[in-house]
Amino acid sequence: MRRVIPNGVDTTRFRPDASERAEHPTVLFVGTWENRKRGKDLAAAFQRDVLPAVPDARLELVARDVPEHPGAGIEVLGRLDDDELAAAYRRAWAFCLPSDYEGFGIPYAEAMASGTPVIATPNIGARYVTDEGRAGVLAPLDALGPALRDVLQDEDRRAELAAAALERSREFDLAGVVDQYESLYRATPAGGPRRRPRRTAARTPGAAA
Repeated sequence: MRRVIPNGVDTTRFRPDASERAEHPTVLFVGTWENRKRGKDLAAAFQRDVLPAVPDARLELVARDVPEHPGAGIEVLGRLDDDELAAAYRRAWAFCLPSDYEGFGIPYAEAMASGTPVIATPNIGARYVTDEGRAGVLAPLDALGPALRDVLQDEDRRAELAAAALERSREFDLAGVVDQYESLYRATPAGGPRRRPRRTAARTPGAAA
């Protein structure tokens, strides 16, 4: 029987703290402006569907390939170290990464461990991390803006999503993932076939996974 062990998240760093939440509705994106992370598409949806209804909303981009003037309501944070990134997750009212593909999607898990609601396109990684949308909002790209707007305007919905996200994120706690690997190694018969686990790239501070 094949056993799936997820990537781990350091929940001592990525953790909720409501006292750090931004005063204004804030959406966080971690990724790239171009290509599969689709930061440019998120910015367009934010300006088209969110700003007219929530004029004080802000979109924060943790990305380095953003144009000099990305548009109204958008702030470019550039490259962040892990502690700065964790603070950005806690500050955000929602996290949005509309990738067309993610194998796992570490940023989704980091946001969820921080108690920040996740809005994503239904790529394979987002579907897995959010438990098929039970711990987040999955919306096709053309419905992303309205989904994001609705979450920002509904405090009860955000609280519901945050609670579900925290519950789901426990499955990605780094200490628990290490325990699963140790259990797997102990269960491997001595002298039996042993496969080395596939390695995943370590997070580069401030970069998307």
